[in-house]
Amino acid sequence: MSPPSQKVSPKSNIWDSLNIVAALGYNAGNGFKPNEETYKPAAPDYRGASVEVQTTYQLFSDNFFTFRLGGSLGAHLMGLPSSLKTDQDSGFQALSLGVLGEALFNFYNKKVGGGVNLSVGGMAFSASNANIGLPFNASMGLTSEGGLKIGLQVFVDFLDHKYRLAYSFDTLPLGLNLGTGPGQPDTNIGYGTHSVLLGFTPSSWF
Repeated sequence: MSPPSQKVSPKSNIWDSLNIVAALGYNAGNGFKPNEETYKPAAPDYRGASVEVQTTYQLFSDNFFTFRLGGSLGAHLMGLPSSLKTDQDSGFQALSLGVLGEALFNFYNKKVGGGVNLSVGGMAFSASNANIGLPFNASMGLTSEGGLKIGLQVFVDFLDHKYRLAYSFDTLPLGLNLGTGPGQPDTNIGYGTHSVLLGFTPSSWF
């Protein structure tokens, strides 16, 4: 008599634990803020587009809670609203890269979820003539102007986690140091911006 057959569950691989979110959003404002109270009212609110890709690996998951760890890459293209534009270009671009931790809470048989993620890394800026609210405009290069960035994102996953709607806030807690001229001390300005993103999760489609 042959032994009874046993049901063997398929082994999961690394791809089953990876989660990739690609998102496009509207960057709804703020930007550079001088530390001097005199100049803060003069700092314009920038608007623009943001693109972000988050890749995380699932470290823990049950029917209610999932924790992931990974990284995020973002690109931001910012400009002034038409009502504030002048004859001079005043836009800037920014790139960000960081380590990301994510907590997700699942509902309705894991078809809907909500959570928060936190990223810590760096952000670099590029501009030829950006209005930063000071008596002078700023010229910035990706390899020379940047700082420590902290990003906080609150999100909702829906339609079996195929899509994600998120509110994101980014800031430079130590500010951004800008050169003011030969022999002159650098000036430090703050930076913070918030955006709304709509993304999709390619791994959930297969």
